[in-house]
Amino acid sequence: IAVGVGILIWCARNWRDYLAQWVLIFFAGALVLFFAGSARYLLPIALPIAILATRRIGPRMLTVAFGCSLAMGVALAIVNYQHWNGYREFAQAHAKDAAAHRVWINGEWGLRFYLESEGGLPLLMGQPVHVREIVVSSALGYPSSFTTAGGALALTDERTITSPIPLRLVALEGRSAYSTTMFGLRPFDISRAPIDHLRAEVVIEHKPTLSDLPMSAPEAEQQIVSGVFSLENGQWRWMGKTAVLLLKPPAQRTPLVLRLFIPDPAPARSVQIEANDQLIASQTFPSTGSFTVTSSPWTPVGDAVKITISVDKSFSTQSDNRQLGVILTSIGFTGN
Repeated sequence: IAVGVGILIWCARNWRDYLAQWVLIFFAGALVLFFAGSARYLLPIALPIAILATRRIGPRMLTVAFGCSLAMGVALAIVNYQHWNGYREFAQAHAKDAAAHRVWINGEWGLRFYLESEGGLPLLMGQPVHVREIVVSSALGYPSSFTTAGGALALTDERTITSPIPLRLVALEGRSAYSTTMFGLRPFDISRAPIDHLRAEVVIEHKPTLSDLPMSAPEAEQQIVSGVFSLENGQWRWMGKTAVLLLKPPAQRTPLVLRLFIPDPAPARSVQIEANDQLIASQTFPSTGSFTVTSSPWTPVGDAVKITISVDKSFSTQSDNRQLGVILTSIGFTGN
């Protein structure tokens, strides 16, 4: 930061120099336009700064600086190649899977590019993934939350992308701002940490294990089929206009109890609950707040009960484009 500030001060003092003007104008524009905060967006001012520096150092220092810069550039280029080549090799290893099954890509950058070239599809946030479908995930490339439509994930392949060269442009534990300042503020990082960790998982059939399902339960991810988003504050989950979950049938005749919360921004006021496509409860609420919906005692049959929750209205905000209905706390067959 100190070096960068010093360069800007020098350019301001020597503003009549064309290269100094380039640096100042581009940096000022970057402050306005490049809101994402990625260091690579400033690369167009690297060359003019290098030219300004070479005008003011002697031949010996210039030779040393050129050699160091060349060695660093080649090393970073090799690390960068090993990163993207790891994505390419992993995608090629699963080309047959993409030809035989639906493969979802839970990541961005090179992983998504190479897998889409093999027939993979990008995974959307909160999307249900069904039995026998495959999800390829990147721990680094902004993975999204998703549901397994009542199934369970089984690991079929995993790979760690790394490099023996202790330099990182972007990495799981890297503190480089090359991609985003959320990782750190360094132009590159000196580290041996893994660059990325890739996983390929197939969804297999899985019978629900809980009859009473709090949204915070670890089993919730496997018993949510669709329409319910990721856990928030360790206790509750938003649902969309329609949510589908699986419950284990109770051993005896028991009512179904749904606990929910309607926040102030939510327009929903009516809730319907179906069990195996049969309406078992319906309720309208006068205002926002916490509510409990209880059905009549009910005796389901089979290994699983499909519960469908529907609300009359949903909404979204400028900061959250999900279609949101109400907040779920728990649902289950309970006498309490």
